[in-house]
Amino acid sequence: MLEVSLILIGLVFFAWLFVLVRQAQRGLDAGHEALARPVVPVSLPPSNEAIIVAEGRGHIVFANEPARRWFGLDGETPSLTIMARQVRPAGTLYDLLARPGRAALRVGPRQVEAISHTIPSPGGERMVLLLRELTGDALAAPVEFDPLRALSIAEDVSRAAANADLPALVEAVLASLEPVIAFDAAEITLADAEGDRLRWV
Repeated sequence: MLEVSLILIGLVFFAWLFVLVRQAQRGLDAGHEALARPVVPVSLPPSNEAIIVAEGRGHIVFANEPARRWFGLDGETPSLTIMARQVRPAGTLYDLLARPGRAALRVGPRQVEAISHTIPSPGGERMVLLLRELTGDALAAPVEFDPLRALSIAEDVSRAAANADLPALVEAVLASLEPVIAFDAAEITLADAEGDRLRWV
């Protein structure tokens, strides 16, 4: 009788062990499926908005296809230095990737509205920058006159005029106007006092 009870206990033990191992395998398979599933659904609708994701110190880790087109990255690895050259006013891209904010800027020939947000990640915080091209309707909206900004620009120009020679003054005027007026190239001409000619500075 003792032999039969030992055999029965052994069979029950092996059945229990079999069920335990089978359950553990199902748990591992479910864990792998959860890891393989993306956090964001893959079936997102196509969009014309440019998205850039950067880690600390401006290291670009992701740029979607519209962003690559807008910044002229023909198969190149996204680089903040290369991308910042396309942006006017200069330095705006650096500011948006340094802290959350909103700005209107130019990326090449496009007038763009940009919004940046901080998101947590396992490796630290990341910045997500969303760029949306302004359409003709948005560009036609009237822009309010900001007297404080105008006064600030006039003060910058007058301070530069008091302390600099003509080429430095021209640079100061253009630098003061760049955040307010989007331009790719600028020229200042002076009327010649002796005649009706314009002289480029």
